[in-house]
Amino acid sequence: MPEKAPALNGCSMSQLSSRNLKVLETIIDEYIATALPVSSKAVARHSSLGLSPASIRNCMAELTELGLLEQPHTSAGRIPTNQAFRIYIDSLLQLQPPNQQTITSIFKLIDNEELDINEVFRRAAGIVAEHCHQVSMLLTPQRKSSRWSGIGFTPVGSCKVLAVLALEGGLMETRLINTGTDFHADELIRFGNYLNAHFKGMTLFTARQAILKELSNAGRHLQALTLGVQTVDSVHEERELFVDGTSAIFEQVEFANLKSAREMFAFLAERNRLLELLDAALTNSSVQVSFYDESNGLPGCSMVSSTYGNSNTACGVVSILGPSRMNYSLVMPVISCISGALTRILQARA
Repeated sequence: MPEKAPALNGCSMSQLSSRNLKVLETIIDEYIATALPVSSKAVARHSSLGLSPASIRNCMAELTELGLLEQPHTSAGRIPTNQAFRIYIDSLLQLQPPNQQTITSIFKLIDNEELDINEVFRRAAGIVAEHCHQVSMLLTPQRKSSRWSGIGFTPVGSCKVLAVLALEGGLMETRLINTGTDFHADELIRFGNYLNAHFKGMTLFTARQAILKELSNAGRHLQALTLGVQTVDSVHEERELFVDGTSAIFEQVEFANLKSAREMFAFLAERNRLLELLDAALTNSSVQVSFYDESNGLPGCSMVSSTYGNSNTACGVVSILGPSRMNYSLVMPVISCISGALTRILQARA
């Protein structure tokens, strides 16, 4: 029977000798590169410890007892567990940030004032997928949590007004409102000026509450406030979710068989499950790595995420999803680079 690693929770750096740490690092690097169980001979060949395969086997046995390695087949080498990957990421990983030329080219592709903000998000998701060779996901900010930047109204026919609501970060909402009344253009300009003077800078949620409070004693501003609340109420709650790089699934050994590939595509098609993963990532401001198993429906997978936002508030997240053995030294700096670029773009457009 394959050897199964005992579940010893809380294994930390303090429990590992420098020799065992080096063996663990070598095994993880080899596993990331080959997707194959790593033998003691391979560790001896690629580490700088100068130990015999027998000595390395002893180290591997100790790491297995600590729950950091497991043996998938009787005669095979070892593969790292999620707990091992966590130690590797937190303490052993050497990041490989993109060079300045790459960073400059990334900024040029997305930092363009002529681009609609959703096109910026779409391009960013594509860049992450291209550079990381994994499935990328980008969750845009919730409209209701976005801040009011400006509103304007234009008459477009009998008893109809086109409302244009600009939000912080370059987001834009347009709505056609049936008013029941014909308004002159100068009246609509006055309505817009009044609303902007009183509600600019508020989140849409806060602005709506304030408008409803004002409506109770609106007086001569009743029509302006009514148009304002109609516009805000029509802003949809649903966030945009951009997914790119799904073709990378076929490049991964983990999804080589049709069943596993089909399960991964089915997971990516379930918007609510993706939103659960990304919403969980919104609670952390730094680049984070989450590991999954059968209970999540993503055995052997991990997600690297980083939030972006404006006004010191995280409002969106950019992530990649792939096998646990992904190249974290490359992936994490790319995610950090893109999230930082999106934050700067939103702040510049505020």
